[in-house]
Amino acid sequence: MRARQLGGSGPVVSRLGLGCMGMSPGVYGEADTEESIATIHAAVEGPAAELELPDAVFEQLEAALPPGAAAGERYAAPQMATLDSER
Repeated sequence: MRARQLGGSGPVVSRLGLGCMGMSPGVYGEADTEESIATIHAAVEGPAAELELPDAVFEQLEAALPPGAAAGERYAAPQMATLDSER
């Protein structure tokens, strides 16, 4: 699996991850807590198959979402307030 370092001195992590924003109540409508928990358990237990993407795909993704782009610039303030981890 391809990996990258977060920031200049952060941990090395997979270049692909599980997006969980849809599991947040009110962001995309109602959230199914049981289904969300089952999805996270399945992800932690490991994928059934490893996905390899060509470098060109990663280049396209990085061009669309450049490093340093703030999520707050892509989502409305009420959505970001729902996700505020400092609360």
